[in-house]
Amino acid sequence: MYKEEITLFEIIPTRTEPNQTIFDWYKRKEKINFNPPYQRVSGLWDLSGKQLFIDSLINGFDIPKFYVHRMLSTEKGYLYSIVDGKQRMQSIFDFIGNQFPLSKDFVLYENGSDKLAGKYYEEIASSYPKIINRFDQYVLDVVQIITEDEELIRELFLRLNEGVNLNNSEKRLSKNSYLNEKIKEIVNTNKFFEMIQFKNRRYEHEELLTKIVLLEHEEEFVSLSKTNLDKLIERYVYSDEKIDRTLYSVNSLLEDMTEIFEGREPILSQKSIIPIYYLFVKRNYRGNSKQIAEFLITFEDIRYENRKLDISHSNPILIEFDRLNQQGANSKNSIKKRYTIIEDFYNVFLTGKIKINAVTELNDIDLDE
Repeated sequence: MYKEEITLFEIIPTRTEPNQTIFDWYKRKEKINFNPPYQRVSGLWDLSGKQLFIDSLINGFDIPKFYVHRMLSTEKGYLYSIVDGKQRMQSIFDFIGNQFPLSKDFVLYENGSDKLAGKYYEEIASSYPKIINRFDQYVLDVVQIITEDEELIRELFLRLNEGVNLNNSEKRLSKNSYLNEKIKEIVNTNKFFEMIQFKNRRYEHEELLTKIVLLEHEEEFVSLSKTNLDKLIERYVYSDEKIDRTLYSVNSLLEDMTEIFEGREPILSQKSIIPIYYLFVKRNYRGNSKQIAEFLITFEDIRYENRKLDISHSNPILIEFDRLNQQGANSKNSIKKRYTIIEDFYNVFLTGKIKINAVTELNDIDLDE
């Protein structure tokens, strides 16, 4: 007789287990995975947000529950993964680790004292041990989920965050996918992502890399739409020879771009233009990093000078390039037009010094397309 297999899924309610104090969890910090695939990138809370949360704990206010996945197997040495409460738990650990002090406006409500204001954990522990002991013994509301089914954990994460308006990148990167893991790995190891001039808030670096991988994978101009990015991630849930070749090519070229852009990082401040730079370098780099770098700096300079001109004297091609960087930058036509513009200016650059009006028309692309 067929017996249906039942997936283990158990929720251990809040405060039903011993050893749930702040300091108990701090002692487990090395066993906690803060970055499972479905989690957001660290750093969403600023200093004031962290300080306000610690203020609430010291003053004994009630705080929301934490949700953790308690693992049945200790893969990579972890016993727990944070499902919900990552920023709060990190704030606690950072405070105990003396990475930030209480705010300068801190007041202990029980007696109105401001003597703790601006002090670090170790300073408070030294001068006011009773307060730190009370903080350490604060019992956290930690709901533990026991299951081997990661899809159930992802579903729980998304439900808990329904009111947080997860962006497309966060939803995409929460999926269990081989390609997702490789994208995160490259972002964390390739030095190019240390050079770009915007912070990795809410998976912005992973989103950029996913777009670059799509361009490399398709080997042609393609829309960088949400639909296409989602399809790419869903296609490579498991390892595959083609995507491995694509990732190798991307990682290698980004290493070359690190050399090209070294000392020129400010031109990597606009997210929408970096995929165009990637295509340009891919098609023109032959070990000539100095030449490529000189051109890109020159191209940025003439775009800047063009913006300062009266419209009647400015170059419409460069105006269009700027517009396409801001409007519909992910469309196939926008990518093709911007690449063609930068390539045409590069061809003039190779013959001598380029000026704002070096290219005033595109022969093969209609700007009104």
